[in-house]
Amino acid sequence: MKIAKTTNEKYPINMIAYGIKTIVQASKQKVDWYMNEFATQPDAKFGGGIGKVALLNYLGQCISFEDDFFNQSPLSQIEEPKRWQEYLDDCVAFACLHSFLNGAEVPQITSEVASEQIDMVRKILGEPHAVNHLRTFGSDARH
Repeated sequence: MKIAKTTNEKYPINMIAYGIKTIVQASKQKVDWYMNEFATQPDAKFGGGIGKVALLNYLGQCISFEDDFFNQSPLSQIEEPKRWQEYLDDCVAFACLHSFLNGAEVPQITSEVASEQIDMVRKILGEPHAVNHLRTFGSDARH
């Protein structure tokens, strides 16, 4: 597996590990920023004072709801780009917070698998030059 090492390198986060049918590409810099915030800032700074554990539970509920919404209507990613971006941002925050609280690595997939998933989505959306990789995870993985 190729792990992101430079700050600008893409860091494909495997949200499937959390039961979320999305693969999110963040920068290593963004992941490092979240991990540093969780490690250095007091608990009361997060979630309007509710703390890191309560924030993790809240984010988990939010991204699960949003995952269901975007799976039911994949075109909503295009129709509601702000909501889609907020969902992706919440996924990154959730994965980093979960990893911090559990002393684990943020789950990644290889950049090759991430590229295949992006190509698959492009194919589904009708882009003529996309390569068909439907065999990899199925038709519900997104970027």
